[in-house]
Amino acid sequence: MNIKSLAIAAGILTFAGNLSQATAADFADSGKAEASSKYYFAARLGAAFAEDSSFDLNAAAAVPTAIDNLYESSNIMGAIALGKNFGGGFRGEIEVSYGSSEIDAHTIVALPATLSGSSAFGDTSVLTGLVNGYYDFDLGGVSPYVSAGLGAARLDFDNHGVVIPAGGVAGLPAGPITALDDSGTGFAWQVGAGLNVEIDAITTFEIGYRYQSVENVELTAVDGTRTDVDFETHNIIGGLRFDF
Repeated sequence: MNIKSLAIAAGILTFAGNLSQATAADFADSGKAEASSKYYFAARLGAAFAEDSSFDLNAAAAVPTAIDNLYESSNIMGAIALGKNFGGGFRGEIEVSYGSSEIDAHTIVALPATLSGSSAFGDTSVLTGLVNGYYDFDLGGVSPYVSAGLGAARLDFDNHGVVIPAGGVAGLPAGPITALDDSGTGFAWQVGAGLNVEIDAITTFEIGYRYQSVENVELTAVDGTRTDVDFETHNIIGGLRFDF
């Protein structure tokens, strides 16, 4: 898993280095690069709405069960990207994004029992590297776009657990219980659509919707139970793109 993460980081650094060299050569050649050959840098910020996720647990004195994780309504995510306009409406980029979703409630499915508020804790963070492709529909100063991307993500389920109230729940002792505290790497992809608004010759404001999924991340609960976990978010993202 760590080797994959290092490979992603190395790929991003290599791409950034190549962009810098190519851009320097472009400026040395000519001060007038056509729009179809412009590189760009983008900075993005948005709200992430996480779908419920789940992991397996086999408590010592209970039948095997699953824990459903319900997240807060929205959480913040951010991203940076380096890309290139290829002309004809097509552009591509390498993007790194990070987001963290706080737990609102945990449901112990086999009981069933749902613990929320101060009785549920944990957060799920995701560091993602994607190669994204875009098609811009040029309508002048405003252009709708569609996007898709593939890559990998590091998913971290940090200190997921519940606080069992006094008197216990179905034989579980009172007090805080951490059920899962693990991380892993999995395949990631996204699809989206939005709108570009040209501010000036080099600056574009972008806003859009993105569905992102991280799939089949193997995580191990504190009792040793392994689960392949998926993590899905609906993101509303705004940002600025700068040609150079």
